Amino acid sequence: MKLKPLLSIPLLAGAVTAASAQTLDDITAPGLSAPVSVQVDEFGIPTLTGETATDVAYAQGYLHAADRFFQMDASRRQASGTLSELVGGSQLAADIQVRTLGLRRAAQASWSVLDAETQAVINAYADGVNAWLAVNPLPPEYGVLELTKAEPWSPIDTLAVAKALAFNLSFDLDIGRTITAIAYQTVGDIGGFDGNALFAVDTHRSAPIDDRVSVPGFLESLGGVSDPQFTDRKGGVSQKTRTDPVGHLRPEHLAPISPRTAQLAASYMDKIADIPMLAKTTEAREGRGGSNEWAVSGAFTADGMPLVANDPHLGLNMPPIFTEEHHVITGEDGYSASGVSLPGAPAIIQGCNQSLCWGSTVHPMDVTDTFEETLVVNSLGLPTHTVFQGQLEPVKWLFQSYFVNNVGDGEADNITRAN
Repeated sequence: MKLKPLLSIPLLAGAVTAASAQTLDDITAPGLSAPVSVQVDEFGIPTLTGETATDVAYAQGYLHAADRFFQMDASRRQASGTLSELVGGSQLAADIQVRTLGLRRAAQASWSVLDAETQAVINAYADGVNAWLAVNPLPPEYGVLELTKAEPWSPIDTLAVAKALAFNLSFDLDIGRTITAIAYQTVGDIGGFDGNALFAVDTHRSAPIDDRVSVPGFLESLGGVSDPQFTDRKGGVSQKTRTDPVGHLRPEHLAPISPRTAQLAASYMDKIADIPMLAKTTEAREGRGGSNEWAVSGAFTADGMPLVANDPHLGLNMPPIFTEEHHVITGEDGYSASGVSLPGAPAIIQGCNQSLCWGSTVHPMDVTDTFEETLVVNSLGLPTHTVFQGQLEPVKWLFQSYFVNNVGDGEADNITRAN
């Protein structure tokens, strides 16, 4: 089977039966430096063999589009805040919140600083996706949604999909704890007891095992106390002094939280409660699954080869988050890699090459902070600045337009502006 310059013959890996491995003819198309061969084994897993990484990325994009384009389209739109243009007005509120966070803006900023080699691979992948779109009907989901066309794939789409995956693994919103602390303070004031102490010491204590802090001035910035002595792991006081600040945040230094802050926190929680991408970020980390990765030295295995096991705990979605592939680059800087890739992005994300295997696991670090901004408004009531340490910081306005697919009205491609 040939992918000819006019791209008129579909390449459907899913059409290969599981009975036996099949070899598909070379893929040839404008933009490829040399043909790319595709071989699919009895499990439907393709091996892509090409002279360069960009050639293989082109073929990978074509295969991903053939097997997973609706998933890719939904993923890029969810990350970009344009999902309502695909599935309708039910996702408009989600689009507004996601655009406020700005994952696509972050993707655009990342694209501008990528090296030329990485940009070339991502560009080639996008070209492969668009080559499939140019000559194939859209997946059946588009018929249900009354759509006859889809936006071309862009390199920014790839980075947005990757940003969304990273976001889901790292964004921890601690607003729930703020609301709980407010409740403890309020009840304590009414009942005549120290609500701060009950919260910070008894029920929601959070402290390093030896009260150590590595950022100079951090404790003081929170109203905490630094101490040249620090508590050892058994609770005793060590006489060993340290040059870096140590100590802990005492309950009496937990500042009262204003009713205005409480209102803002509760309001935001309400806004994201029904948005799947954001709602789970409010859950406690221990309730959101996890991941693990471990290795065994060859000194302890039967054949002397090391073992690596990795489970990212990303859930059994349908379609799955990843897809299995094998890439063989035959050029001067060639390599062979086998593992899983992310529909919407090139290369192998987790897998093995000739020399090593790699995976990924999530460390449950707190990498998200929430700030309450003070806004300065003009005579029209529109914000012009925020206030930081007594200084005015200008607000940058980003004007947004939202569009909605009017599903169910019987009119194809009826996407209208949401005012």
